[in-house]
Parts: sequence; C-alpha cells; structure tokens
Amino acid sequence: TDHSLEEAKRCYLCYLKYEIDVDNCIYCRACIEVAPRDCIKLVEGVEINDDGTYGELQETNVWRDTAAIWIDNDECIRCGACYKVCPTRCISISKNEIITQSV
Repeated sequence: TDHSLEEAKRCYLCYLKYEIDVDNCIYCRACIEVAPRDCIKLVEGVEINDDGTYGELQETNVWRDTAAIWIDNDECIRCGACYKVCPTRCISISKNEIITQSV
C-alpha cells in the first residue's frame, strides 16, 4: 500500500544524519525558522562523553549565550528544509550504516 511505502522511505531516511558546521555557520537562523519541528537548538555547550560521543546539550534561549546551533537528530524528521535554505551550505547530510558482526 501507499502507507507502507511511505513508512519504508521514512525508515530509510532515519539513517541520515544532519550536522551543522559551526565554523561556517553565520547564525542567520534560517534553518530554525524553516524547520517543521523543534529539532534545531541554540546551545551554549555540549557535554562530551569519555568515549568521544556527544552527551547532554546545554540549551539556551538567549542569543548572546549561543555557542552553536545544533540539530537534534532524534527530533529531526529529515525533510531537508534546513539544508535547502542554508545560505552558506554549512549543513551536511551523511548516511550512517549499521553493521552487525557475529563474534
């Protein structure tokens, strides 16, 4: 059915990761304004775990305290609107693959 096909496409898109290159971001907020969900956050810091992965975000609503604009990939629906509207093309999309191994 059409619904099954749409769900399959959505699951395929779940393997896409959106990231903002903060060095090239001009903080114009275009991505925030166009995002259909509240998935692009203003953050003043990001906790880095011992294994090098990202931990908890320290979000802010105060523009002068903003250290970065962050895409929350758990909330992102991967519509591509932020990518299309970015004037500096600082948003990248990468495909993550799950590899299983038997031990």
